[in-house]
Amino acid sequence: MTITMHGITTMYSNIKTDIRIASESGYDALEILESKILRYLDCGFKVQELMPLFEKYNILPVCINALKDIDRYIFKEKRELVSETERLCAISELIKCPTIQLNLSSRLEGKP
Repeated sequence: MTITMHGITTMYSNIKTDIRIASESGYDALEILESKILRYLDCGFKVQELMPLFEKYNILPVCINALKDIDRYIFKEKRELVSETERLCAISELIKCPTIQLNLSSRLEGKP
C-alpha cells in the first residue's frame, strides 16, 4: 500500500513545500492539487524543476486532483476543457504521475 498525502492537507502551502512536508511526515506519495501545480507553473517555473524534489524527498506523484467541471457542454467551454486537459496531461506525463482525477459539476442537473 502507498501512503499518500493529499495536497488539501496543506491548503495554503505551495507544491514544493507539499513535497517536503509529505516526506518529513512519513508519506510515500503526494496527491497534487491542480491549483498548486498550475500556480507554480504560472509563476514561470518549469515542471521539470519538480522532478529533483520528488527524487530528493523520495515522494511519488500519484495523482493530480483534479480536472474540474468535465461535464461542460457549451462549445466555448468544451474548448477550454480540452485545453485544460491537454495541459494537465502534459504535466502529468513529465512528472510521471499516472492519474488525473476528474470532477463533475452540477451543470447537467435538470437537463434532459
